[in-house]
Amino acid sequence: MKKLSWVRFFKGMLALGAALVAALSFTLLPSTATALSIVDLTVSNVDLGVPGPYGSVKWNVSGGTASFEVDAFESVLNTGGGTNFGIDKFYFNTTQDTSLFTFSLAGGWTDNDVKNADGFGRFMIEVKGHPRQGPLKFQITGVPLAATDDDFFILSTGMAGNGPGHFAMHVRGFDPALKDQTSAFFRDGPSIPDPCTVFLLGSACLIGLVRFRKKFNK
Repeated sequence: MKKLSWVRFFKGMLALGAALVAALSFTLLPSTATALSIVDLTVSNVDLGVPGPYGSVKWNVSGGTASFEVDAFESVLNTGGGTNFGIDKFYFNTTQDTSLFTFSLAGGWTDNDVKNADGFGRFMIEVKGHPRQGPLKFQITGVPLAATDDDFFILSTGMAGNGPGHFAMHVRGFDPALKDQTSAFFRDGPSIPDPCTVFLLGSACLIGLVRFRKKFNK
């Protein structure tokens, strides 16, 4: 039986570690690596008969300010071009102290604490108003300088019969009506690992283990 060399063992461990680091560098990049975070709103609280995505949320946290842009896709929800179409409510959560926040909203819009988005659970903050917005754009100042995009990407809580979301919006004015519905709530879909990402990570681990085994057996 060949005697294991500690030098070879150490080199094998380094090879395995390098493979893991290479894989993780592609899969675990924080949201702050880009200037803007974006998610699609893909789930409706009622059957509309048309597939999503139905809208998107773009947000960025930098220098004590959180900037949001929420869009409802007219090409899906308002194919008749009705002029009363738009967002009238938007919901989100945060890890930060909301008492420090100052909202910059369009005229006729307000911010409210702790609201339920029908079927999607409880959110810490609701912004709502009239006229309806498309897209809805607003900023929040008073955000701690250390805050990141991740601090505004928090799942809803409480009763959520249609599943929790990180964001939700309510949109009115569908033209024509979709299965007799002229309004609905929407949220982002569940976060699931991308199959390609899982494959890359698994492949890197396997390659590292094979290299380690070869070095171990020499």
